[in-house]
Parts: sequence; C-alpha cells; structure tokens
Amino acid sequence: MDEDLNEMISRYKTHISNGESLLEKLAENNYSNVRGIHKMKRKIKKDLEFLSETLQSNNMKKEHLLCSNLHFYKAVLQEAVNWPECEAVFETFLYKTSDNCQKRLTVDVVSHKGHQWIKVIARNPIALHQIYKGSDCSGDVNFTSVPVHDQQDNPSRYNLCVTTMIAYVSSLTNGGCNKEFNEPLLNQQAEWERARPVKPFLDNLFSGKDLLCCATAVEDFKSIVNIVGGEEEKGRAAELLSRITVVPDLPFTGLRPTGKIKERSLLIFGTGHAHKAVTVTANKGFVQAAKQKGARFAVVIHESRALSECKEHQQCS
Repeated sequence: MDEDLNEMISRYKTHISNGESLLEKLAENNYSNVRGIHKMKRKIKKDLEFLSETLQSNNMKKEHLLCSNLHFYKAVLQEAVNWPECEAVFETFLYKTSDNCQKRLTVDVVSHKGHQWIKVIARNPIALHQIYKGSDCSGDVNFTSVPVHDQQDNPSRYNLCVTTMIAYVSSLTNGGCNKEFNEPLLNQQAEWERARPVKPFLDNLFSGKDLLCCATAVEDFKSIVNIVGGEEEKGRAAELLSRITVVPDLPFTGLRPTGKIKERSLLIFGTGHAHKAVTVTANKGFVQAAKQKGARFAVVIHESRALSECKEHQQCS
C-alpha cells in the first residue's frame, strides 16, 4: 500500500471519527427544544454513510472530503451552543422580492425569539489563500466575453465574483503595476496589468449598471481583504461594497462539486443565473469546466489580479 493511499485512508478515518463525535455530542446534550436538530442529525448521518461506504469500497477521492459538510455542521452546532437562546437551526423562511416572486431563505441559526439570524461560514483557509492569489484563474491575450443567454445585448445588472472584487480593489490595478515584487505571481500580473489594465475595463462595464453579489462571496471577499489587504485596498473594498446589493445565496443545482467546479463557484454563478444577471469573473477554469458539463453561464471574463499593497511595503522594507 503506497504512502498516498495510506494518507487518504487516514484522512477518511479522521473525518469519519469527527462526524461520529459530532453525533455523540448531539446525543449527550438536550437539543430537543431546538427546531432542525433532527434535520442536522440526518445530514450528518448521510455524510458519514457516504464516507464509510466509499472507504470500504476503496473508492476514496480527495474531492469527497472537500465536498463533505461535516466541518460546516460542526460550526453550526458550535454557534448554536454559543447562543443559549437558540431556537432553531437550518430554519427556512419565505419572502417576496420586489417583483412579487416568492423565494426561500434558509437561516443557519435562529435565536432570541427569531430576532437574531446567524449565518455560519466555514471556510478552508487554503481555499481563501488560493482565491487571493487568483489561482483559480489564468491570464488571457485579451478580455473574453462568453455569449449571454436570456439577456439583451446591453445587460442592466452584473453579478460580481470574489475574483472580480479583488481585482477591482487591488493596488496592481490602481497605480501599483510598475513596482517589482519578490513573488513571481505578482510580477507576472503586474506585467499583464501594464499591457492590459483591468480597472478601466471594469469601470466601463459597471457604468450605469446595477451590481449584485451573493452573501457568501461578500463574506469571503471581506475576509480576504481583512487578512491580506493593505489600508488603501481596504478603503477601496469598502467603497465598492457600498455600491453592491447583497442578495441571498442561490446555488446552481444542475452541477455537482468536482475538480474545478467548487461549491463556492456554484453559489456565485448560481446566484447570477437566478437573478438573470451576467457574472463578471476571473475564474475561467470554472466557466470552462461547467461548459464541458453542459452548463453555459452568462459571463464576462477578465484577467486575475491579486492584492499587492502589503507586498509593496515588504519590498520597501
């Protein structure tokens, strides 16, 4: 048995053990008065059954672990424990949009007699770093626009991807592209920016348009900027967010997370699809992978740009 297989088996067993511990915690404590707890138990058991069967049949894949929601359920339970007045988990509410369409919104934790709603976001720090670097994306010779379906030639609103928001506020696209960096990635993107500026392209695209973004993308963007952004990048991020309408996550259900088709991307692109908005993104990998699976989204693709302000300061020091 090779080392990689041993490591995969070990990771599966650890994941399963964590899930079983979560069920034990639910059994030890009295959560009978919290609506949705039985739903959470069913979800945990379903994930555990899948992982156990996959392990026994020797069909383990790293994607199975990445797509598992056990870490999310653990985070939801922890948040429920932190709020003694927790009344429900995974509670679904109905609401009507401005055009009188009825929508559903699932709230992770509801407390204080329904007056407090808590959204739990469990994110892999490695994945956040990959977005910051723009690693999901690759550079083009020019900007590419995939033909838009169910849209007029001049769409009225755009749905923003995390990669687009990062590119828009990056120091690279706001006058910092003539600097040199220790990181090859930033030097390459600076060279791209000198040849093909992203900010003027996006400014022209956004002019006179409604901008929207799903809640998960906004939270990821804020987290990345707070961790690795410089002060000026943070200021530009706040200004950009003030122009954006934040809408609930509406995941695209026609695809399953695999390879380059990440759960986060299905949330972002699914939200744009649901709102009949064109998604602006640097995530060319997802667009191509989805197209190969038969899902064609309305998108405008641009080159990726990472946050660079803090790297400039490190370079100077």
